[in-house]
Order: sequence, then C-alpha cells, then structure tokens
Amino acid sequence: MSIGESMLDKWAEAIKRFEGWSTTSLSFRNNNPGNIRPSPQPWQGQVGIDSHNFVVFDSYENGMRALKISLQNAANGHSSVYKSSDTLYDFFGRYAPSSDNNEPRKYAEYVAAQLGVEPTTQISQLV
Repeated sequence: MSIGESMLDKWAEAIKRFEGWSTTSLSFRNNNPGNIRPSPQPWQGQVGIDSHNFVVFDSYENGMRALKISLQNAANGHSSVYKSSDTLYDFFGRYAPSSDNNEPRKYAEYVAAQLGVEPTTQISQLV
C-alpha cells in the first residue's frame, strides 16, 4: 500500500482491475470502474444507465466515489444488500453473481490476493 492509500482504496482498485478497466472497456466508457448498478437514489454524477443496466457517470472521479461509498456502506452494515459479517466470498456472490455470467469465487479470490487477505475475511475488516 502506498502512503495514504487505505484498504478501501485498495479494495476499489482491485475491483476496477478485475472489471477489466481499459480504454476499450464498458466500465471505462461509462466512467464506472466498479460496473455498479443503479441504486434507489441516483449517484452523484450519474447521467444515465446503459443497456446493460450499469450506471453511466459524468466523470471517473464520481464513478470511483460511488464505488467506494458502496463498499464502505456494505462493510459498515449500511446496505440493504450486504451484511458487514459477509466474507469476500459472500460479497462477490451478490456483487457479481454467477447468474450474470460472472465467476464470484474467482473474483473474491483475486480481490483477496490483491488485499493480502483470505477470501473468508469479513468485509467489515476492510474499512
């Protein structure tokens, strides 16, 4: 971790990398590094929703901010989708479910390795 980089920052960056962030990726075009879905209340900087039901942001900064807020809310128990006691396996089982053609176990193991923790780590320990 670099100076000033928190575990939350590392978690968000690991998700961004796993989502395939590059100049040709959907997440890049949408300024949505976590490929997050719409929430009941629009995110700051949300300018639309694409045909895949991912939020489109007006800037990378607003997309990254939304991802970090989402992760922080999940880890702190302020989410209707996630529990703070969820492990990374549990979290990615809902964040990127196999029903959407994802590999949640692989996702959890990748992120855990990037963070230097086990995939059985509770997300409350990541913020």
